[in-house]
This record gives sequence, structure tokens and C-alpha cells, in this order.
Amino acid sequence: MKGLSKKVAPLLLSLLLGLNTGYAQAEDLGECDLGLKAYYELMDLPEKSLDYKAFVPPSWKLQDTALGDLNKDGLADVALLMSKSEGSGCFAEDVARAVVVAFRDRQGFFHKAAIGDAVARLDCSMMSNVNVFIERDTLLVVNQWGERDYTVEKLRFRYESKLKHFVMIGQDRSQVDRLTMNGREESLNLVTGDRIFELIKDGDVVSISKTRTKPKRPVLLEAAVVEEVFE
Repeated sequence: MKGLSKKVAPLLLSLLLGLNTGYAQAEDLGECDLGLKAYYELMDLPEKSLDYKAFVPPSWKLQDTALGDLNKDGLADVALLMSKSEGSGCFAEDVARAVVVAFRDRQGFFHKAAIGDAVARLDCSMMSNVNVFIERDTLLVVNQWGERDYTVEKLRFRYESKLKHFVMIGQDRSQVDRLTMNGREESLNLVTGDRIFELIKDGDVVSISKTRTKPKRPVLLEAAVVEEVFE
């Protein structure tokens, strides 16, 4: 019994520390968001491969790719946006989207680094689109949707080597009525707590306000949900 306690105690301590800092576990993908089948398909991804397309499950399709150095080792890593559809032809519909990040080593292998299952929106509007970019050492996921009322949502992530995880560092939202060109833009720095709000009229910025709030607990790529931005 004493031996069991010695083994369990460190695990409990690790769990409590994780809860206290607000960091989610990398494996905690949203099963309910994707459905069990899609969830397990993502869980079955290889740990490494010479071809980054190996990180796209057979029943998924690759929608966008970004290359760039994300972990500051001088090598080009990769971010993949992929989707899973049901139906065929004109009736095909995306039922799941995910972003997978893989780091490249000096032997040319790509190593699975992170999976975000809720950072790419599922939306059927005419102007719906999702893209991934790598700007310097930052991963950017851009969601766009709407018709007359058009919204652009951007999530920014940076790899923290001490945590060995991608942490969300910024959120941007732009909303505009494409007929009147009236709208608003909002930018939130999750590191400093700085928030910038711009009011737009007839396509021009008419007012800018800045506030500072207490930074929120860091959110990992694996736990980030685009629908919760600015809530």
C-alpha cells in the first residue's frame, strides 16, 4: 500500500499543478465537438513522418498549409488545416475541422506537436473561409464568415518551449456591414491584457479606445474554442 501511495502521489500533484495554472492537457481534444469517429482518427495520427501529409487522416481533406519556423530552431515547421466531410457532390458538408502542427527536425522528419480541434469554425455561409498562416514565430488561424454582415476572427498562438505547448497570445475580431461599411474592430493582447476597440463608419475609423485588463489564464491550442473569443 505504501508503494502504491508513492506512485500515485506524484501523479496527483502533477494533476493539481496543471489545474492550478489553467493549462489543459494536450490530449484533451473535444470528443463531443468532432464526434467519436473523427476524434479517434485524429488520435491515430503518426508521431512523425517524412511527409507532412501523413498527418491528414484518410477520410479527411487538406484545406490549407503554412510553412515557417515556430519553435525557433531555424527549420521550417508546418501547420495544416484539414476537414472531414459527410455526403458527396453538392450535398457534401464539412462536419469537422482541425489544425495540426508538426515540427521538422534536421533529418527531415516532421514530429506531431499539437492538434487544435475547435479553432477552425464550421460555417455554411456564402463567405465562409478558414486559413492558417505562420508570421515570424506565430501561428495565426483566420476564420471568416457571413454575407452582408461579415466577420473576421483571428487567433494567434506562440510556442512556449518551457511548457512544450502552443499558447494563445492574441485575439482579433473585425465586423462590418458590407452595404453601409459600418462596423467595429477589436484586438486583445492576452499577454499584457491590452484591448483596443475601433468604431468604423462609412469605412473610416471614427473613434479608438484603449483599455487594460488583467491577463487571463493562458489557453492552449488544444483547448482553444473560436466561438468563445471575446466572451
